[in-house]
Amino acid sequence: MDMDVDGRPMGFELLHVSRMFGVPKSAIKNFVKFGADISISEEFIEIKCTITVPLRNRKTEKIAVSQGINDINIPSAQIAMAY
Repeated sequence: MDMDVDGRPMGFELLHVSRMFGVPKSAIKNFVKFGADISISEEFIEIKCTITVPLRNRKTEKIAVSQGINDINIPSAQIAMAY
């Protein structure tokens, strides 16, 4: 996750996306829509990613959630990103 000078999330990088969402790499390359909701509390950081990809000639939405401990004291926040 990339942070700005005030400690707020500005962006993030996803690795192994096809495995994370359980879809072929070709579907990821042709994604229709992507969104992420980031929730930061004093204890946890949660990122919920939603991607819409073409599968079998129809648009299919897949969701992946990742959670971790906020052990670097990132300030609490709710952020939504879309592409």
